[in-house]
Amino acid sequence: MRTGLRLSALAVLFIAVVLWLFGGAHRGFSKTHVLVMKADPVTGQEMADWEPRPVLGVDFLAASATLAALLLGTSWLFRNRSSRNPNQPQPS
Repeated sequence: MRTGLRLSALAVLFIAVVLWLFGGAHRGFSKTHVLVMKADPVTGQEMADWEPRPVLGVDFLAASATLAALLLGTSWLFRNRSSRNPNQPQPS
């Protein structure tokens, strides 16, 4: 159980960092819309348009790191199997 929780904490942190890096490594807060400049086909003038596209920010990284820390902290609540007394009979 301990190892599983620790590996899942590592996986959560790794996946969060990879998603953040490949999503553009935005150092601000997360966004749900992005400002895109488009040219009007008739007049040729540029105009601002909001496009619905998620951008992960540092708040996503902080939440993922908090979840990974909680998983890691929870792993210390469980006893290690090798710490049992060797003279004690093993359950079968």
